Order: sequence, then structure tokens, then C-alpha cells
Amino acid sequence: MTSMSAEELAADRGIDVNDPMLPLKVAAERLSIVRYVFLVQVEGGIASAAQRASLEYSDAVLIGWPDADSPEVIRIEEDQYHAVREYMQVMEQYIASFSRMEREGDADGMTDTLIRITERVAEVRRMYQPDSLCRPLLRSAGSFRKNGMRIWAKSTRRKTIPPQNRSRKRPRMPRLNPRSPNE
Repeated sequence: MTSMSAEELAADRGIDVNDPMLPLKVAAERLSIVRYVFLVQVEGGIASAAQRASLEYSDAVLIGWPDADSPEVIRIEEDQYHAVREYMQVMEQYIASFSRMEREGDADGMTDTLIRITERVAEVRRMYQPDSLCRPLLRSAGSFRKNGMRIWAKSTRRKTIPPQNRSRKRPRMPRLNPRSPNE
């Protein structure tokens, strides 16, 4: 069997590696695959709030994904194309980490990594489709990570601290002096 270069393999399959719209197609396909792998991994048990939220976030980015020839999609400039390539490279690094976590059975790590992959894919979409709904999603991604992990931490705390070991005493709160110190 002869070995073929990546360009020859792509050409054999009718893929133009120099097509500036290729990252738009690849980003959606990669996120769809990662999302499906994540879904299969977590469906064996009851998905945590953070896991459900990360799936919803990836769904929101993929919903209404434009075709490359859609009038909503713009042709990007050379500097934008370099930014897209960087997003794609980072996305692929996260996908490699995601695959490692899948082998290790690290569902919580996969949850966070799915969010990070989704963020990169949303950035790629935003570059090609500036008027997409991904912009508000990107702004909320940081708060999503924080809130999703807070919800996860609360749910884990209840599971790891047995009720009989919880203290019934409330912590003392300092009394607030209604008078100001200057009076």
C-alpha cells in the first residue's frame, strides 16, 4: 500500500484544502462528533447540571449552522483567516485532551473541555457569520463555566458530606452596628 499525503487524500475525497470556507465546515463537524462522544459517555448515568449545560451550550452553537454558500456568511480577510486557523489549532488540542479524558473516564474534565471546544467553534462561526447569535453566547461562556461548576460543586457537596456529620449550628454572624463610626 502506498502512502498518500494529506493533500492527496483530501483531493481524492474532493476536498479543497485551500478553500477559505473549509474551517467553517470542519469546526461544525468536529464539534458534532465531540458532542456525540460526550453524550454517549454521560448517558449511562444521570447527567449533572454542568454536563447538561455544556451539551446545551454546544447545541446552541450548532443550531442554525450556516452553509458555506449562505448569504449570511462572509468571505474573511487574510488576517481573519490566520485567527481562524489559530482557533482551529487550539480546538484540535482540546479535542486531543478530550480524547485522553474519555479513555480515562474523566467525565468532569470532558465537561469542561467540551465547553472550551465549543467556545473555539463559536469563535470560528462568529468570524464567518458576524451577525450570528454566537456573540452573546461567547460573552456568557465565562459565567457559564463559573455557574455550571458552582452548580456541580453544590451537587457533589451534598453527595460527599453525609447528613449525620453536618453541624446543626449556624455560624455566628457579626452584628452590624447601625451607627456609623463617625457619630
